[in-house]
Amino acid sequence: MNSMPVAVNRKRLPKRKQGVFYTPTELFDKYIYPEISDILWDYTWVDLFCGRGDLIIPLLLHIECQERTAFFADHIRCFDVSPMALKELAKRLREIGITDEDLIKKNLIQTDTLIRFPEFEHDFPLFHITNPPYLYKGFIPKTKETSELLRYFRGEREPLQDLYQVALFNDVKAGLQRMIYVIPANFLYGDAVSNYIRGIVLKHYRLRKVVVFERKIFQDTDINVCICSFVRKSVPDERPQVISAIKVTWQGEKIRAYVLSKKYKWRAGSEFYEIVSKMRARQPLNVKLYLTRKDIERHPGDYEVTVLDVNNYKPIKIHVSKALAERIRKNILFLKTLDTGSIEGRAGLYRHRDVFGVEGLLVTRAFTYRTHPIQVFFEDDIEPEEQIFVEMWFNSLLEILRARLDSDFMTTYRQTTRHYTRKYLGLKQAILIMETCPLKDLRPEIRAWIKDSIRKGDHEAVKRWIQEIINEKVSEISGELLKGNNYNTQTTISDFLSNTRRLISGKDYTFT
Repeated sequence: MNSMPVAVNRKRLPKRKQGVFYTPTELFDKYIYPEISDILWDYTWVDLFCGRGDLIIPLLLHIECQERTAFFADHIRCFDVSPMALKELAKRLREIGITDEDLIKKNLIQTDTLIRFPEFEHDFPLFHITNPPYLYKGFIPKTKETSELLRYFRGEREPLQDLYQVALFNDVKAGLQRMIYVIPANFLYGDAVSNYIRGIVLKHYRLRKVVVFERKIFQDTDINVCICSFVRKSVPDERPQVISAIKVTWQGEKIRAYVLSKKYKWRAGSEFYEIVSKMRARQPLNVKLYLTRKDIERHPGDYEVTVLDVNNYKPIKIHVSKALAERIRKNILFLKTLDTGSIEGRAGLYRHRDVFGVEGLLVTRAFTYRTHPIQVFFEDDIEPEEQIFVEMWFNSLLEILRARLDSDFMTTYRQTTRHYTRKYLGLKQAILIMETCPLKDLRPEIRAWIKDSIRKGDHEAVKRWIQEIINEKVSEISGELLKGNNYNTQTTISDFLSNTRRLISGKDYTFT
């Protein structure tokens, strides 16, 4: 098949700007081959983004030398937009004993498979095994070189958010029965960025196996990825799926169990939303996030306030009305959404006077950024000691949920190290946690005891009281969720149990 004209510009883009990252061979041998070893001769194995063949060459190496050419002829089809990548793959095929040039030319096809699923002859059912390009839609318009890639998101694909999602969407439309994808872990854990594609894929496919990597896999990027094995359902449905996943970190491997449901947009780690919704206070706190330049312009005055310019991390002095000055000063907390690489730098609520030595935090540019420190404004009249109680409650609940749910409700942020996996707490999640704080529900005598204890500096007594309440409540809710998971998905649950037994057989896994 000839190269399509629309592919010309993409071929010339640097690999990193295409979102192309080559797959380590050991990843295939350890986590993919055991899944397919018994069915190699039952399918035509196709890789629509084959690159140098990092998923195809390891597969062929598991075929006996004398049978390799015949297997390649009948069971392998490779596609890529890059002629250089296909040239490298052809060279590797010759090195492992496949030397029929006509056959290589026939089975290695240059075309742009992001445009559409290609048509080609095959004698066996298709099994797509691939590591597609990853490139977030929000990044694409930022450079002239990548902006043309927006054409992949036209028409019915406009709601998609990444190139890998375009690949998945094409496979769903083509009706493939089996797929194994190496894709960003945000497919499982992402919120707005992945809700749409999960809804499409998981309506038609069951996740048979998942491996999540919270460690660096690719040489050229720090993106955390997962391996997802998909099996097409006989009839589309939207019932919850119970899945088991191997989680690979710098410290080793463990198994996590997830319930993916439409109620929570099929997102892994949805237990978080179940817990915080059941813990929501009867009278939840009403909060507003961010102090912006527009707030300053709307409230001019002569009252001087020292704030941190969060866009430049420099203290500056602003002049505002008396009312706004008082509002800034009396709200003493800020939200830190991003872990900074150590236990001491975890996401949570902190006091900006203690951390930055300022009275408030100001966004000086037009756009707010979720990873900057964000001042929290309470719409209720809450005294400083009570705000410290909110801080204690928020951080205690967040840490308990991180431990119980292995931080799965948070997004892994950039590079992880051998000692620590950095996580990002979404603003929606932060608000939900704040809304669990029962400050306004407390009896007056309890509220008075809290304020008196904090004024006297006896923070530990308040922390112990908070942790006892939270631990008891979270344990109670978790028990209810386990009893209440009557999802009428017996086939899925049976597969989950058998997969778990198989995964942990003979291995020293931690089951969480």
